[in-house]
Amino acid sequence: MKKIKLRRGSMLFALLMVFSLLIPMATPVTAESTPPTTISAPENFAASNYRGTSVYCTLSAPDDLRELINKTNAERGYGMKILAQVDFKTDSGNWHYASDWDDGATFTKYTLNYYNSLTGGDKGFYLGHQQLAFKNMFPTDTNVPVEAAFTSWDWYKSHSMTLRSRFAIDFGNNNIVFSDWSNEYVLSNGNKMDYMKILNQNAPKILSSKIETLGVNKVPWVILQLDQHPDAIQMFNAASGNSMWTEIWLRKKGDQEFKNIGTASFTQENIYLDVSAYFEKKLDNYDAQAYEVKVRYKIDERAYQQSGATEYKLLYSPFSNILSYGMPEWSGNSTWATPELEKASKLGLIPDILKGADMTKNITREEFAEVALLMYEKASGITTTTPISPNPFVDTTNPQILKAFQLGIVKGYNDTEFRPKEFINREQVASMLTRAIKLIAPNADYSIEGAPIFTDNKDISGWALNDCLYIAKTGIIKGSDGKFMPRAITDAQKAVGYANNSREQALAMSVRTVEELAGQK
Repeated sequence: MKKIKLRRGSMLFALLMVFSLLIPMATPVTAESTPPTTISAPENFAASNYRGTSVYCTLSAPDDLRELINKTNAERGYGMKILAQVDFKTDSGNWHYASDWDDGATFTKYTLNYYNSLTGGDKGFYLGHQQLAFKNMFPTDTNVPVEAAFTSWDWYKSHSMTLRSRFAIDFGNNNIVFSDWSNEYVLSNGNKMDYMKILNQNAPKILSSKIETLGVNKVPWVILQLDQHPDAIQMFNAASGNSMWTEIWLRKKGDQEFKNIGTASFTQENIYLDVSAYFEKKLDNYDAQAYEVKVRYKIDERAYQQSGATEYKLLYSPFSNILSYGMPEWSGNSTWATPELEKASKLGLIPDILKGADMTKNITREEFAEVALLMYEKASGITTTTPISPNPFVDTTNPQILKAFQLGIVKGYNDTEFRPKEFINREQVASMLTRAIKLIAPNADYSIEGAPIFTDNKDISGWALNDCLYIAKTGIIKGSDGKFMPRAITDAQKAVGYANNSREQALAMSVRTVEELAGQK
């Protein structure tokens, strides 16, 4: 990057787009300071087709520009105006950029004003989005999609457009600093992101949450501070015409399930959402209100035109971390389970999906997959597993299940179904735990010599027999009255939930597994 000295008097053949922060130069400053002589290139730059004759170009501010944005003119000691040039070439053609793009006399000739982005502020706007209309900017250029009959994606099925952008920061007094060019982005039907993998592997992260009453009516608002969106998600959003949203879910004390309470623009890193409809009782303040919050990304698949989708279908990322304020870790348990649950809590073995849950209820395959994965992560210290992609299952997108499947801890009912909401039986539990243990301690003794002999061994499925006997030998799963109770065989057994496991039993098994592994070290 460099500061470019401007030349006057030449003709501009350029596109100059404003991804604003527009800060009046007349704003008084309180200290003399020198503006920077370099600025980093735009990040996560991409473009999307708009009705065939234009594209939407989206970019985000790099760290050094974010730092400038977050200061007032007085704090910086100078004013500034943030602009961005967008250059492009079609097929194997040439870039439009020429030396006169740097000319101070004409560089604003093709400026498109956009004033509600890259402003930072309380809501954290660091993403810019602008429309480039080819016919308006380049009326004599014939190698662009401006045909009268062209109204859709057709041109990009046989052509490509490569775009790049750079900042032009005007610090006043004829002092313009240009950044380097961004990474190039190719817009065409053939240049397709693995967008399902991007969504499956990138969840938002909440840094903080609070509920404040605002205005004279003391309306409660939840205020969330998010971490910067993952780069891959930002690129997918930019390639989809800035069509991503952030979905907010809350659960207050007394509720069994989270509730979707609204959405916020993806451009916001800090979210303000009116939650008066959710908190039925109006309070002067909500400092003592117990609640949990999580968020996820969502997008209509059609927004990414390379997907070829023609029908409305929402796609979701995994949920973020859960922030909990004053919520109990569980809402009910048997007396015998209290010490086991306390151990599980201390060891960090209670997954988010079970936080605040009634532990006496039966555990599902989805819930136990999360228990087994968390146990594996805590015992092994490995937390970097990515979900399998593409997702083989049609009935779940839970990233924890997909991580556990990637590791081999869980298996599907068949090639396409996981059946996440079905209750898990004891032989399935034994197999999941054994697979996890073998990942952590592959050289341990897994013989079944000395394992207890159960009167219902014949009812254990062949694929699960050794796992059940090994787990019984370790004492992680205990039999009852000489039976292992692996699965329901008869209709009567199925009717009464024979061989199901409660959530508290599952967490007790997780604790015993960690203790067993510790004893092997």
